[in-house]
Amino acid sequence: IWLLAFLAGFRSMTQYGLLAFLPLYLIHDLKVSPFSMGLTLAVLQLGGIVASPLAGAFSDRVGRRPVVLAGLGATTAIILALTFVTSVPVYVAGVALLGFFMYALRPVIHGWMMDLAPKELGASVTSLVFGTQSGLAALMPLVGGALADRFGLVAVFYFLAASVLAANVLTLFVPKEEASASRS
Repeated sequence: IWLLAFLAGFRSMTQYGLLAFLPLYLIHDLKVSPFSMGLTLAVLQLGGIVASPLAGAFSDRVGRRPVVLAGLGATTAIILALTFVTSVPVYVAGVALLGFFMYALRPVIHGWMMDLAPKELGASVTSLVFGTQSGLAALMPLVGGALADRFGLVAVFYFLAASVLAANVLTLFVPKEEASASRS
């Protein structure tokens, strides 16, 4: 459960880092209009709206680990790739794809957590995961601001890619045995 809590926390750190620093990057580095910035943030969310039900259904069929590994891996690669994109339309499309993978993972991770948690501790474990997510997400504006001041905004995105990569590595260590299988 702790591994999943930190995995979810690093994913949330990435999500909140994007929400805090993507607008700054768009305005400062890519010089987009306010409308383009709003559009980019909207497609980030829309990607997740489309992907969440698909990821949930797919994870129910093939298992949580493969979906989480694929989603976190894609999220890492897309964040890194976006640091090289200078075309605004391509960047917006890339952010939509990023939202598709990143936002789809939250319900799958929470489903996995509920699979592993003893039934009588469901709310306690959910609180642990949400608390870990909030704690790591709260650090991101401070860490990102320090990185941006020292190395530029693009450094924040390298850090975000590293944080989601850390979540991917943690995925490999989450036990395969599921508590819900023993409940039946």
